[in-house]
Formats: sequence, structure tokens, C-alpha cells
Amino acid sequence: MKDEMTNETELKKRNSTYSFLGKAGSNGQSFELKYYSNVDRKTHTYRGHVKWEWTVKRHQDSLLAGEQVTIKGLVSNLSAEPTGNVTAWADFGTWGFMKPASGKSADLNAGPNGTATMIGSFTVPKGPGLKRDGTLNPYFSLTFHLSGGNESRFIRRIITYKWVEFGVQPEVKAQVPVSEPVVTPPPPPAEVNTPQLYTGKNVYKVGEPIVVVFKNLPGFNADWIGIYGAKAYHANEYIEWKYTKGLKEGTMTFTSPRYGAGDYMFRVYENNGYKLLAQSVAFKVVN
Repeated sequence: MKDEMTNETELKKRNSTYSFLGKAGSNGQSFELKYYSNVDRKTHTYRGHVKWEWTVKRHQDSLLAGEQVTIKGLVSNLSAEPTGNVTAWADFGTWGFMKPASGKSADLNAGPNGTATMIGSFTVPKGPGLKRDGTLNPYFSLTFHLSGGNESRFIRRIITYKWVEFGVQPEVKAQVPVSEPVVTPPPPPAEVNTPQLYTGKNVYKVGEPIVVVFKNLPGFNADWIGIYGAKAYHANEYIEWKYTKGLKEGTMTFTSPRYGAGDYMFRVYENNGYKLLAQSVAFKVVN
């Protein structure tokens, strides 16, 4: 766990009267910025606070794989300065999951002496993800932000979790000879209109074209297929993606991932969004 905030030393280089104080605790954050203005000959004060409420009590120690975590933030601006709007948000990994409780974007701001409530949920990954070079990344970060509208007043707390398995026996997998790729047959018949996504085989050499077959898509022009590391978590962790251009079924060719040997998979999402329609079984790329 670490906290980051406005650097008071850097502020004083711009104005020797700047004073900044930031605090972060297990359930909230706050800041106070003061400075003397030579324009109106007054001392200005900006304050902000956010209180975070979790659905789980053990959040500083551990999260359980697959569990859904809901977090609510109550944001308040304790100063009367007209430009002291306070905003707060949270990110899990690269994904910002907080939304205004009322659904109105304006509620993201707590104006002078005002308050705003936001809420959001995320699901803890069931396993470690992959870095872009194909190696495992067992770390997940949850970041809380509180800002007064510019770089002169901000504080954030970053909580980093490491993926650990308990009581799981290692799975022994048979090695697949590179010289004799195993052909993966199409999946068993699915329900009518159920989206399907699969490749022709499960082992490819680096640089070899990979043909992915898709069926029963809704047919939006912006349905899209992406290639991912086999343990990617978020939809935006794709390596490469392409639109289906309105086709409900067909094939699409990708060059095996430029990041080299490793385990990969395909996913198809609906209409330029992040609604997952289907996911292929994992396949290998080898040197």
C-alpha cells in the first residue's frame, strides 16, 4: 500500500505561501490547500474529503478470487471557494468502475459545501493475468483518487494485491509436440443463435497465420474480435482487434501474436462495446 499526493516542496517553488496537507486512511481521504494571493490580499483555502465504504471488511488484507466487491464513496467539499470542486473515483487495474449513484454525471462533482455519492462494483480475477510480453503478472492494484480539480490538490491511495493460491495441487499437463500440432475440432453443437468462436488447431508457430471462426453473432457492424493473453482479465487488455463488419458468421485471420510464444485466446464483443458474446479455448504459440 502506498499514498501519493501533491508535492508541497514543488508548490512552494511556485509560491512560497503554499501549504498542502493530505491524509489517507482505511476508509477515506482528505486534503487541505492554503495559499496567500497577492491579487486580492487574502488567504484562500481549499478542502476536500471522501469516505469509502466497502462491502467486505477484510479489504486491506485479502480479496477472494471471483468475489464481487462493491464500494461506495461519499464526496464532500468542505471549503467555500467557488473553484474548489471536489471529485473522486476509483480504478481496479486499468478499469475505472465508479459511477454517480443517481446516474447523472454532474453528481461526480461536490461543489462548494456540497456532497455527492458514487458507487461501483468489480469482480476479483480468478487467476493472475499476463503482461504484454506473455509472462505472468500476479499483482492487482486498486487505486482511490481524490482531486480538487487540478494538480495543486490531489491525493491517491494505491492498494496492491498479489495472487496467491491455497491448497491447490499443481495440474500436470501433457506436452504437445511442436512437430505434430493437435487439431482442435469445432465445439459440440450449441443452442440455436448462441455465439461461437474457435480456432482450427491449438498449437501455432510464431508468425503463423491464425484463422478464427465465428458464428451466430448479432450482426452489428461494430461487433469486434480481439486476441488476448490466455489469462487476460479486462476487455481492454487485447493485443490486437478487428471489426466483423456486420457479418454474423465467417472467418478472420490474425498473425500469431507479435509478443512471442505463450498461451492466447480470442474473444468477441458486441457492437463496439464490452458485452462478451463468446470466448475461444486457449491455444499455444511456440517458437
